[in-house]
Amino acid sequence: AAAIVFGSSRYPIKMAGTATSACALLNDSTVQCWGENSTNGQLGYGDLTDRLAPSGTGITLGLNATDISGHASSATSTTSEGNYCAVLSDATVKCWGRGTRGAIGDNGAVDRSSPTATVAIGFNSSNVYVGREFACAKSTTGFIKCWGRNTNGQLLNGSITQMNSAANCKTTVTGAHTAAVTTITVASTTNCPVISATGKGKIVIGTEVICYTGKTATTFTGATRGCDGTTASAYVGAEVV
Repeated sequence: AAAIVFGSSRYPIKMAGTATSACALLNDSTVQCWGENSTNGQLGYGDLTDRLAPSGTGITLGLNATDISGHASSATSTTSEGNYCAVLSDATVKCWGRGTRGAIGDNGAVDRSSPTATVAIGFNSSNVYVGREFACAKSTTGFIKCWGRNTNGQLLNGSITQMNSAANCKTTVTGAHTAAVTTITVASTTNCPVISATGKGKIVIGTEVICYTGKTATTFTGATRGCDGTTASAYVGAEVV
């Protein structure tokens, strides 16, 4: 197969994709995208034109990018819909693509074919994680806010209400956790955390691991269940969570 060409001396340092498109964060801190674009402008170039390859021109972010994430908007592999988010050099986040479930985070619920609005997160972001029609940002000190689709409690804010702007994730199981979130483990098709019948998720707070299997974090009193099966994943004191 022929190599993908991004331009002279340019190469990817991180990749993200939906079912039918892809974006690359390059070593010059620009983002180039290609693939299907005709449904909601998920390539971020301000149009609905499909692209068979990177054009050599980065999408207009306003600043250099430091992180990128993307996800399809459906479980089916044939959909061209999806959305992406990027963290910029000033630690802000911009998103683009399908937005009807609030995944753009600009307090609206419409598609955006270019990353024009900055998500009002309220902290400096280091990373962004995009799930199916929702997204989460992690702060430089490790705390998390999410926005978008919340039909199964994906945003973990104590509700199943769609959030068109960033809202705090709740990271309490049996009392307040004051340590910062250090990692988000992605399972199945969602993040921060995974709420589904088949895909379990976890976030790591300090040295603690919290598993999510429903709208709220579940605490188990015996070594009977872990994040992804029947083996305990981690202990918090004497409890298995």
